Amino acid sequence: AALAVRGTVTSPTFGLARTHRRVDAPPLVHVDAYRLGSAVELDDLDIDYAASIVVMEWGAGLTDGLTDSWLTVDIERPSAEVEPRTVRIEGHGERWAGVELLDAARD
Repeated sequence: AALAVRGTVTSPTFGLARTHRRVDAPPLVHVDAYRLGSAVELDDLDIDYAASIVVMEWGAGLTDGLTDSWLTVDIERPSAEVEPRTVRIEGHGERWAGVELLDAARD
C-alpha cells in the first residue's frame, strides 16, 4: 500500500518475475529467482533496474553488480516449528550509508 501499487500484489510463483504498476512512479518488479541457475538467466529477464523497484527472492549470488545501492533482507526461521523469526535488514551502497536499520524478531 505504501508504494501505491495498482491492483493486488501477487507472487510470481509460476513465472519468474511479475511487474506491478504504480501510480506516477517506477514499477515494482517482484522476481522469484530460486529457479534461476545463473546470473545469465537473470539477465535474460531484461529488467530495467535503474527505472524500477526490484524485490528479488532467493537472489543471493545472482545479483552482484546489478546496482550500486541495495537492501539485503534475511529472514531466519530456526525450524518450521520454532518461533520467533529473526529479520535482518542491511543497507549497501551510498544511498544507505548512515541509515540505521534495525534487526527485529517477529512471532
